Amino acid sequence: MKMESVVFDLDNTLFPESEYFEKVLLEFSKELSIPISIFSEILINFDEFRATKPNIFKFILDTTDLYCEKNYELLFEIYTTIQTQISPYNEIENGILSLLNKDLRIGVITNGVILSQQNKWKCLQLRYKEQIHFKAAREYGQDKPSALSFDSFMNECEFAYKKTIFVGDKFKNDIEYPVSQGGKGILITDTEYYRENIICFQNTSEAILEILNSSI
Repeated sequence: MKMESVVFDLDNTLFPESEYFEKVLLEFSKELSIPISIFSEILINFDEFRATKPNIFKFILDTTDLYCEKNYELLFEIYTTIQTQISPYNEIENGILSLLNKDLRIGVITNGVILSQQNKWKCLQLRYKEQIHFKAAREYGQDKPSALSFDSFMNECEFAYKKTIFVGDKFKNDIEYPVSQGGKGILITDTEYYRENIICFQNTSEAILEILNSSI
C-alpha cells in the first residue's frame, strides 16, 4: 500500500530538546545573575534526567540549591515564552523538503505543555513549517499515547492510519497505538527493537531516507 503521510514527534525527533533547555537555562542564569556553569552537569546529562525525573524544573532547582516558588515560576515562564532559535538535526530540513516533493503530507504531534510545545515549534529554524500540520496533543485534552489525541489529530489532518508512517523516539508514546491501528512505525533509538511493522534507526535523517528510498 502506498504511503501518503508521515507523522513526526517533535522533541528528540526533529531537534534535540537539550538545545532548547540550554537556551532556557542561559536566560534563567542571566535573570538571576549567576553563571551558566552552575547547570553544566544537568546539561551534560540532560537526556537521562529528562527521562527519569517527573518534574525536571524542580529537579534542576533542587540540584542547584535554587529552589523557591519565585524561581520555579520564572524558570517555567522562560521555558514557555523564550524567544530564541533552535536548530533541527542535520539534514532534517532537506529530508522534509524531499518528502514534500514526493507529495507526502506531513504532521507533527507532540507531548508536553501546550505553550512550551508551541513555542519550541515557533523557535525551530525549519523551513516549510507552513506545509506541516502541527499540534500539541494536550490541545485535544491528553498527551500521547491517548487514542483520543491520535484519532483527533488524524481526523483533523485527514490522514489514514494505514497510509501513514509514524516517526518518534518513544515506542509507547509515538508508535504503539498508531501501529495497532494499521500504521507503520519508525522508532528512533540506538538499541535493537523488534516489533511487527516497526523498524529502527539511530537518527531521523536515516529514517527519512528509508521512507524516501523504500516502499514501506
